[in-house]
Amino acid sequence: MQKYTPRNVQKGNARYKLLADKSVNRFQQNAARLEHSNTRNKNKSKKG
Repeated sequence: MQKYTPRNVQKGNARYKLLADKSVNRFQQNAARLEHSNTRNKNKSKKG
């Protein structure tokens, strides 16, 4: 049976947190880009 020291647990947790932050960031960037292109397309169609 392996003994896990609190230090190791914390390290893994921090790494997981970092990954989560990164993915959230990427998602927000994606959403912003999509919204931007949507508004651009809307304006294009208005011109007619």
